[in-house]
Amino acid sequence: MKIRFILFLMLFFLGWSSGYANSEKSISKELLSEYKKFSLAECIEKNYEKMGVVFTKLPLKDNTRGFIDLDIGLAFYRNKDNVLALFIENKTGDFYKPRQAYGDLASVNMVIYDCIDFYHSKELNVFLRKIISERNIGNDND
Repeated sequence: MKIRFILFLMLFFLGWSSGYANSEKSISKELLSEYKKFSLAECIEKNYEKMGVVFTKLPLKDNTRGFIDLDIGLAFYRNKDNVLALFIENKTGDFYKPRQAYGDLASVNMVIYDCIDFYHSKELNVFLRKIISERNIGNDND
């Protein structure tokens, strides 16, 4: 009886750990990396818009975000107020703010520095893993 119980426990934990490993594997490192780049681009673009630089009005034609989200990604931005957009705005929306009203530092900002910090943050990594995993599971059922 003890042996059966021990075998049951071993099989239970083996099954549980393989399920956990499979859920971690379902989030490809490449997709996570691409959405981190997407978040960085979104952070920079939205904060620069607050400074009056609207990239879509310039002849730059940078399609970084569209390529990542729509072409190779999970199309979070099909909907304007999606979880990813709201998270990025909530965490980075105040990165641009005039440091002081006048003087040599009046035009200085730290937007790119702050956006790079956001890109490397554990909070972004955890959030992206969560929403990518949920979207992958949702897509499996579609």
